[in-house]
Amino acid sequence: MPIELTERQKNDLHKAMLDYFHSAGYHKTFEQFKEEASHIVDLESRLAQALRDTANIAANPASINQRSNPDWLPTVTPPKLILTGHRANVNAVTFHPLYSVLVSASDDSTMKVWDWDTGELERTIQGHTRRVSDCEYDSKGKFLVSCSHDLFIKLWDVDNEYKNISTFRGHDHSISTVRFLPGDDRITAQVIELTTGNRRAEFRGHDNVVENAVFAPKNAVPSISELAGLKAGATAFEDLSVAFVATASRDQKIKIWDARTGQCLHTLIGHDGWVHGLVFHPNGRYLLSAADDGSIRIWEIATGRCIRKVDTGERFVSSLAWGRQTVGGAAASEGTNGQADAPRRVNVVACGCWDYTVKIWKP
Repeated sequence: MPIELTERQKNDLHKAMLDYFHSAGYHKTFEQFKEEASHIVDLESRLAQALRDTANIAANPASINQRSNPDWLPTVTPPKLILTGHRANVNAVTFHPLYSVLVSASDDSTMKVWDWDTGELERTIQGHTRRVSDCEYDSKGKFLVSCSHDLFIKLWDVDNEYKNISTFRGHDHSISTVRFLPGDDRITAQVIELTTGNRRAEFRGHDNVVENAVFAPKNAVPSISELAGLKAGATAFEDLSVAFVATASRDQKIKIWDARTGQCLHTLIGHDGWVHGLVFHPNGRYLLSAADDGSIRIWEIATGRCIRKVDTGERFVSSLAWGRQTVGGAAASEGTNGQADAPRRVNVVACGCWDYTVKIWKP
């Protein structure tokens, strides 16, 4: 009759075997067994998470429509799609707000336009002469902005076959990040005014290079306020309508800042490598991060705890994005209360990796 070992007994047995192989000089066997044991533990962890996710769906049948479930989170299962075509590291990914379109930016000096639902490559955008470090669509999907180590920020007309319509220069060093601010009338690499070029704010506190910065959406304000112990009803950064900023750094830390005062409110610690990617969950309760430890971590903002770790299958993960399309709203069928459903973001997450790929998670 076979003997069933507990998890603790299995771990103790594995450790004893490893100690024996090492002390006896069976170094090749030691390394092989160590790798296989680690692989088994990883598979068991993934299976346990998958079973928990299945149980959650069974307990809540309405959540089967995971495509627009407002509480959906990426699971530890492998990505649904892996997009290939770049000839160098992928540094950034951004979703179109209206269509199932994704743009990736790469060290090969190009950007590529993909259909994230099918994985089809639709277009390659050329214009930069060195590494393209970041890119983003505006809120209406009319324009795409990109920045590069060639010191230029470029604006592209999406409706005109991604024609380059403006080029900005003003930096003396490679540009790592660029964003449209709410309202789409400002672009930021620092917080700058397009019309005057004046810097508006600066945050200091990381111990190494800052790799990314994202503005917190309004629905994240309650969770951040709870985390930082702030009083309810914190006012926004007056003319920018932004109260908080999250930053990711090579010091392996994530910091959340008060955008009005520049004060660091909280530091999230857990990654074992440079942190590159940051994105707030559409429901405002979670923050997702991606780092050079090969993981995507999901943080519960109100508590500052990491509640899930997703293995990407690639050691170096450079960027992270959440889909921007919405479903529901006025055009949708009426809900059970006789009113139209509130618009919800489509659930799709993408990360750019140094194995030249873009990986897609979706329900």
